[in-house]
Amino acid sequence: MKTTVKYVVLKGDDYQLGTPLHEDQLDAPAEYFDQIPTTYIFNGRNFRLKYKELNRKYSHYDEIEESQNILVKLIAI
Repeated sequence: MKTTVKYVVLKGDDYQLGTPLHEDQLDAPAEYFDQIPTTYIFNGRNFRLKYKELNRKYSHYDEIEESQNILVKLIAI
């Protein structure tokens, strides 16, 4: 399934509220949302998962297309 994962920082010394950190485009199974880890390291900084949100879309016009958008909200630690 086409998957877009957006990482946003909610709180941190070097980041303003809502700063986009990273975005991934990948082909992942529907269970990927449940497998998201609780800690991340980006650019040598540690982040902790605060909240995650999932939106799935199904299109059945000419061909079946499934996609999911995942928003991951992080706190710098």
